[in-house]
Amino acid sequence: MFSEITVQIMFSKQQAIAALGVEGFKFVRKRQMHDVYFTHLPRGTQYEYKKLISNSVMLRKLSGDNDRIVYKQKFFDEKGNVFSEDKLHSPIESWGEVARILSLANFHMWCEKQTELHVFERDRRQIVLQDVKDLGLFLEIEGDSYTKSIDDLIAFAKSFRLPLGDDFHVKLPYLLYLKTLE
Repeated sequence: MFSEITVQIMFSKQQAIAALGVEGFKFVRKRQMHDVYFTHLPRGTQYEYKKLISNSVMLRKLSGDNDRIVYKQKFFDEKGNVFSEDKLHSPIESWGEVARILSLANFHMWCEKQTELHVFERDRRQIVLQDVKDLGLFLEIEGDSYTKSIDDLIAFAKSFRLPLGDDFHVKLPYLLYLKTLE
């Protein structure tokens, strides 16, 4: 189980990369990630994030890694923010076949998220700059032995010279889902 925060960055990708360099972060790698979320909940109803994500599975393609099926068990605080999650995942041989199986079992896609990940490191601490198609630029920081609580993660993010949004619990797939309802 781990904690994480995700917050929007109000800079261009180039400005954010330069600012992280000034903060002493070194670029580690760039990867492409493609997530597709499926649920068995009936179509035609707008669901709250907690209900939707708790009743969903995800197929993930990550460059340089095996395709996976993933279930994210999220734990919510009293405000509905995720304070921790467990990920259950298994490699899959055929993305298309698993998608077909899910469809035959009456699951349907509710979100497709394509992300360019830029991983940075400073003092063995990694952060990820996420460029999400149709949403913008976000910073993801996962808890580790130095920053265990959400408040520690938020304080760590605020210590950077980056203009950040106010919400440190951005739910990227849910934002994409809400865009489909507009």
